[in-house]
Amino acid sequence: MQFELVGFAGKPKNKAGLANVGRLCRWIESTHGVPPMWPNGFPNPPVKGRDPGHHNRDQQNWVTKSGHYGHCHVPANTHWDPAYTADEVAFVMSVPATDVLELVAEKHELATMVSSTKVAGRASAKGNRPKAKVVTKKAVSRPKPKRGRRAA
Repeated sequence: MQFELVGFAGKPKNKAGLANVGRLCRWIESTHGVPPMWPNGFPNPPVKGRDPGHHNRDQQNWVTKSGHYGHCHVPANTHWDPAYTADEVAFVMSVPATDVLELVAEKHELATMVSSTKVAGRASAKGNRPKAKVVTKKAVSRPKPKRGRRAA
């Protein structure tokens, strides 16, 4: 299961968005039996807003271990998002399972995001939107890495 949080990998993440990532992770964990762990370690935080490098893209873990993976952990991938800081990872992982049914705190922003996407037209549809990605998977799935260039 893969989802994306709109933002920039090299910049701090919005707390409301991170809370929603945590809620979604708790739901995935409880509904699909995904363990609340990061088999390849936590994503590396950005260095001066740039790709920090040294990403753990362990193929064996990807194939055999369930848990949370950042786009930066996917083998044969060049993306470095989500580039969470230690505090951001701690925040996402600390969201309690009891928060899962809480209303989306950033829901009021969705209308604005949708209108700006329509204004941007085809450029937005081609993947030119900023994104931060987290891939949460069971070991039994083996998705193909995406090809092509996208904004992190």
